[in-house]
Amino acid sequence: MQFTTILGRPTSGGTVNTIVIFESLDNNGVALNLGEIDLLQNEVFPLVSALQKQS
Repeated sequence: MQFTTILGRPTSGGTVNTIVIFESLDNNGVALNLGEIDLLQNEVFPLVSALQKQS
């Protein structure tokens, strides 16, 4: 079994995942786009703040 390290600590949890899903546009030209990423705890607030500023 190969171990990955996160912050110098071995983990068998696999690699960091990023998932992005783009849905088709509806009749009004609106689409639901979903994203899932792995973050460190200290990265959450800066990311949420940046996203809020972009609306």
